[in-house]
Amino acid sequence: RILSSLDISLRNQGLEDNQYALVGYGGHNETKSPLIYTAYNQIFTSAEKLLLGFDRLQFDGPGERNMLSPLEFVLRMTVRPAISKILFTFNCNAIYDSKVYKEISVILRDNDVRMHY
Repeated sequence: RILSSLDISLRNQGLEDNQYALVGYGGHNETKSPLIYTAYNQIFTSAEKLLLGFDRLQFDGPGERNMLSPLEFVLRMTVRPAISKILFTFNCNAIYDSKVYKEISVILRDNDVRMHY
């Protein structure tokens, strides 16, 4: 899995005790808006424990083309100070709106976040 590979790569570079969170969006009803998936009742947890949250994700919703709302939701989450923030986005719909990308790139830069889409 990509999360396990990322965690191993970070640890090989000397970055230990990494914490991860899982946010889903674009489903039906209450899962249409961004929603935090916890693992062992923790929002931020290890890669191994977070993998359990993936099992609860549902991919049968209508999807969501608006990435700005989930991004703003993630940026409001409280994180440890002075850490690198990396955001992986997996979306069922292709998004090619240059206006949205421009706005998102400014938000990411201003919040010191790297996004992989």
